[in-house]
Amino acid sequence: MTGQRRRGRTGRNAGGVSGLLVTGVLLAVFPLPPVTFAGRLHPLGLLRFGLRVLYDLVVASLQIAWLALRFGHEPRGAIIAVPLRVNTDLNLTLTAEALSLVPGSLIMEADRATGTLYIHVLGVRTIEDVERFRRGVLELEERIIAAVGSEGERRLMIEATHTGTSPPAER
Repeated sequence: MTGQRRRGRTGRNAGGVSGLLVTGVLLAVFPLPPVTFAGRLHPLGLLRFGLRVLYDLVVASLQIAWLALRFGHEPRGAIIAVPLRVNTDLNLTLTAEALSLVPGSLIMEADRATGTLYIHVLGVRTIEDVERFRRGVLELEERIIAAVGSEGERRLMIEATHTGTSPPAER
């Protein structure tokens, strides 16, 4: 019995090592574009962001559970395009990752050139639901910029919020 356990463990370790080796080769052959971080961590913004993500996780989980348990109700979904106000790779990635964590929303595509996320959302029935979700994504972006954004990105966010426009940011 002990010999079988040892062989099993060795096989698993060898699989992990070969997986790391394959990953290393793939990254060497197909390198990812660099993502620069020009901002800094803002502890209060990080706390607000983290608490809101936890809240969104709980609320969205309850909403999805309710949709799943309702008999005779066919949930509707939509694909919504949301152009972000700060068009940087890091902002696009962080916003997309945070949205993907929340049940009921899934990133379908991210357009780097325009900074637009295409998101599949469950439970959308009216144009008001679409606009409410779009505002929620922009509020999430604002919390991310408040948590890790540079001073320039934070200024862009303030300008966009006050004017209602989406000024483009440099990559």
